[in-house]
Amino acid sequence: MPDPRIFTVEKKAATAVDVGLVSTLILEANPNRVTVDLVNLSDPAEAMSLGFGEAAVNGSGDVMTTYGSTYHMGTGNLYLGAIYAICPSGGMFMSVSEGEGI
Repeated sequence: MPDPRIFTVEKKAATAVDVGLVSTLILEANPNRVTVDLVNLSDPAEAMSLGFGEAAVNGSGDVMTTYGSTYHMGTGNLYLGAIYAICPSGGMFMSVSEGEGI
């Protein structure tokens, strides 16, 4: 019998989000979410902080430190609510890829 915590990814959407000086919504809440990959694309390297269900605060919570830093959510740490990001300089990009199930 398959593990009931593992969900089939039915579709996957990817985008790049401009992360600003103030907390920026990077992914809306989604009850059908089964996976998320966030990649810090800032160049030069710039730390980005994440907020789950609340505004992101520079240097706190989950911090993606360098260019190419990745944050993955799957079965073990899945969050279905809104996700926010912030960076000290603003105008940096984050790649956002979200998988949805049934």
